[in-house]
Amino acid sequence: MRKTNVSRWSAMMIAFVLILSSLAAPVRAATINEGTRADLVVTGLEPGSTVKVYKIVDVHINAGVPVDPMYTWNSKVADYIAANYGQYTTQGTNAVPEAFFNLNGGERAAFLNNLWNENQTLFVDPNEPDEEATADNNGTATVRPSMGYYLIRVDGGADYLLMTGSVFPKYENGAWVAVGSTASAKQEASSDLTLTTDGTSVTVGELVNYTLTLKAPSYPDDATQTGLCISVKLPEQMTLNAGSVQVTGLLQGTQTALSGYTLETSAPTRPAGSTNGLSFAVTFPNHTGYLGKDTIQVTFSATAGTSIRDGAGMTATAYLDYHANGYEAAWSDTAASVTSHTYGIELSLTDPNGSALSGSTFKLSRGTADLPFVKDGNVYRPALSGETASVLTTDASGKIRLTGLDLGTYGVTQTGVLAGYPQQTATADVTLTDENSDGILDGGSASYYALHLTNKPSSGMLPATGGMGVALFAAAGVVLTGTGLRLLRKKK
Repeated sequence: MRKTNVSRWSAMMIAFVLILSSLAAPVRAATINEGTRADLVVTGLEPGSTVKVYKIVDVHINAGVPVDPMYTWNSKVADYIAANYGQYTTQGTNAVPEAFFNLNGGERAAFLNNLWNENQTLFVDPNEPDEEATADNNGTATVRPSMGYYLIRVDGGADYLLMTGSVFPKYENGAWVAVGSTASAKQEASSDLTLTTDGTSVTVGELVNYTLTLKAPSYPDDATQTGLCISVKLPEQMTLNAGSVQVTGLLQGTQTALSGYTLETSAPTRPAGSTNGLSFAVTFPNHTGYLGKDTIQVTFSATAGTSIRDGAGMTATAYLDYHANGYEAAWSDTAASVTSHTYGIELSLTDPNGSALSGSTFKLSRGTADLPFVKDGNVYRPALSGETASVLTTDASGKIRLTGLDLGTYGVTQTGVLAGYPQQTATADVTLTDENSDGILDGGSASYYALHLTNKPSSGMLPATGGMGVALFAAAGVVLTGTGLRLLRKKK
């Protein structure tokens, strides 16, 4: 009975030692076989990303010793390799020559991309991948595959470049062992470009601030094509403010100024696509200028000119030209845009019979301040500093067309009447809102507010109809003030 217990104890200890040894990498055992496993580690991932490995090269072991040929193409890809990459295989044996393992980064990237694209139906078979694992909070994923050479693909989160990893035999300290490897994940140059502004609603002369953001590319160490170009085309109604372009990098929220780039504001160019009308271009000849940053940010400002008109959106467009994988000279490009709008008021004045009243004057105020306007063609737009203001006067159709207005509440007051009409003291309040920031005022179908006022020879100013665009509105209430009526209307 005692002998049996000892035997059982010995067996348990041997099993325990074997279990512990199987958890270590490299694997050290008296003999190895083609199923011996070791750790294949992938770092630099977004937490939660899934690493999948697909065996493309088999390793041949016999009686614990590698045999010739040691490396042959896996049956899933062997035919494709023979047909398309004859230089990387040996006819008859499918043996992998040493030259394949010595490919440079560009050659390897092209090979892996072609292999994946041509053989996805094989690699996404329900029984594949060979192994997979999820990245932990430190961005590391570990799989433990058997002997072989693997294509590594990352799913979820960002787009990553295809990688390779291996579990190969190595003679070490008098024994053959299985040695795993570590791969550093690199993301494809991001096409995730955004352009935002604090000026979705603008008026003449307003300073409009823009922010352009993109994810900084993370290229392999041996990448040869790492330059990128960021360019911006402002709308013709906007003028870039000299010296406003700032280029910074962010790493985990910490922002610092970048260097190693050129800034063109005079006849700027970009490597791909049209250069027509570009306002500026920021060019990094290589990645040293943004190396180690996770985000690149470009801020700049522009001034809205006197030509802005309601109904005509002002779209700024940003372009990113980049190399997708760091090896190919060809440029990829993407774009992002943001649109600003301005708004207007169309005032029409008639008598009770609907006849236009031409020659009456008005003023527009915001809060306690009267706003100066300049006549520009057949419209009035806000006056710039130093410009002589015009008097808002109804034309032959009894109308005053105001444009270049920001959103908000304005007061419309009649300051001059025609002979035979009493002086007006009432103010009509007009509120411009655009919740969707689409250039169409809420409650209507146009970019301007239509306000219809009526003068009665024997009474005051009567706000008869008004509304967004050509829509009519019913006043929520009127208050009698002297000989005039004050319109109080709340926007819904």
